[in-house]
Amino acid sequence: MFVPYAYDPRLILLALLSLASVCLYFVVNRGHARYYLETPLDRIIPFHPAFIVPYLSFLPLVPASLAVLYATPVAAKFYVALIIGSLSGSVVRFFIHAGMHQPRIRRRDAADWAVHWMYRHDARAHTFPSTHVLVTVVTCYFASAAFPVWAAVIWAYGSLIVLSTLMVKQHYLIDVFGGIAFAAAAIYLAQALVSVV
Repeated sequence: MFVPYAYDPRLILLALLSLASVCLYFVVNRGHARYYLETPLDRIIPFHPAFIVPYLSFLPLVPASLAVLYATPVAAKFYVALIIGSLSGSVVRFFIHAGMHQPRIRRRDAADWAVHWMYRHDARAHTFPSTHVLVTVVTCYFASAAFPVWAAVIWAYGSLIVLSTLMVKQHYLIDVFGGIAFAAAAIYLAQALVSVV
């Protein structure tokens, strides 16, 4: 079993591999969508540009969580779960090519401009399962295990990120549920694998 030390090369390697596996999204997210997994429920979810703030806060969350959880007993399981979840999610996204219809932005305020910028830089051709949701759920699970006093705050923030994926029209409901399912499977496998190392 891994025990975190200040310069444990195994943990450093796992941390780097987990970061690389999450960043694989940027390699896979190219091309055009073949399918749109929209449901009637997706059509009634309102569009709120202000949710771009929690949505984009996901970007610094990833490296920050890798660093903060490094010195905790859950570090190895966290990194392994990210690797499993991100790699399996990328494989599925690569083959499914599920896309997202995005609304037109009028660009009246800073939130509108931020959403417009994001739409220009994100093809939305590989949305299932949601990387935002997958990584957020894995991170919240292990962060709340490492810092149980802050569990409610951690899950509240994570829930806001998950909700933001729907409110800024970056994902359909099935993408969110897929992200949660992939995260749960990755957590389960990581717990089993690391416990026998």
